Amino acid sequence: MSAGLDEDFLAVMRAIDALDLFAAYRRIRGPLVVTRGQQSMADLLPAEAQEPWRAYERWTLAELRRTEAAVAGFRLHETAGGHDVHLAEPDLVVSLIAPALRG
Repeated sequence: MSAGLDEDFLAVMRAIDALDLFAAYRRIRGPLVVTRGQQSMADLLPAEAQEPWRAYERWTLAELRRTEAAVAGFRLHETAGGHDVHLAEPDLVVSLIAPALRG
């Protein structure tokens, strides 16, 4: 998947690969809401990287759903938008985390 990709982009991807968010999510002891935009970022990548990226997105969604099923305080919220839900829909993000802050 890395053929032809910019080295700076690859460095970011390596750092992301080293971070196991799902392990961290499984260790939570309080409420945690994770938002996920349903709009794929694959179209931003070179053609040869688009399908591998879509496969990664499918894997990530499956892991999020498994985590939600296994961890009592974890909640997945999907939006129709893209990656930056906090920028595109800040009121939605506030509505998702406010109940936990009041709790």
